[in-house]
Amino acid sequence: LLAVGMWRRGWRAWATVVMGLAQATHPAIVLPLAAVLVAGVAVVDKGQRRTLVRHYAVSLVIAAPAVWLVVASPVVADTSVGTKIAAFFETLGSRAFMLGVPVLLALAAAYLHRLPRAWLRHAVGPLVFVVLVGTTWVLWKPLQLPWAYRALWREPNNGMVAFTRSPEFEAGAMYRVLRIADGKQGLYQLIRHGGRLDSEFFPESVNIRSWPSPAAYGAFLRSRGVRYVMVWGGFDLVYRTNEHATLRRMADRTDCTVAPVTVATVEVTRVYQLFRVRPCP
Repeated sequence: LLAVGMWRRGWRAWATVVMGLAQATHPAIVLPLAAVLVAGVAVVDKGQRRTLVRHYAVSLVIAAPAVWLVVASPVVADTSVGTKIAAFFETLGSRAFMLGVPVLLALAAAYLHRLPRAWLRHAVGPLVFVVLVGTTWVLWKPLQLPWAYRALWREPNNGMVAFTRSPEFEAGAMYRVLRIADGKQGLYQLIRHGGRLDSEFFPESVNIRSWPSPAAYGAFLRSRGVRYVMVWGGFDLVYRTNEHATLRRMADRTDCTVAPVTVATVEVTRVYQLFRVRPCP
């Protein structure tokens, strides 16, 4: 939006730089939104179409390194095409309001003078405000806003820190952590104390789902080089997958007849259960 304001004021060079930096912050979301905006303006305003497209091309060059990082990210390889498409539209849909609302308001402003009475023209602003507040109320839980605003006073959960100080923790080992409601803090804490993660922080990369058999699940763990699986309390209730049950089913079997890995129970506490994974010869 800052780039749009600069462009409308004739600061085209600055608008190009700001647009490039904006797309670089989150290429998977901001870049498609910017592309739709530029395409729409290019169709409506033919007079500045060439100039607009040329400057937008420069902004893409600025954002190119960030785009490459996204494409090269492990999450791209960790997820299927269908999952990536579904996640893209699910994420883009809610964020499209950021661009869609200002554009719609700008278009509506051009027609305000056509309203027959002055009080109607003055009522448009408050009416739009009420609609936006109502929309926020409707989307309050779907957008997980309760979790977001509570971060203003929420204290960090240091349960993972306590684990990293225990004798069961193995620095340098690959961990698969199944946890909820900690804002990924536990994953950061594990990394900071020398642990490694089998995935990125995105749910698509973690690959939370049910598994058809111990053999399929074992092959998955082996492909990622997982050494330990850590299941925290509440995970089963929220996600309702069979992963924890599959681990318990495989636990303490020393043979390799059911899966390409063996699983052993290392520790069971009130808040988590830790399993050790070893590949079969």
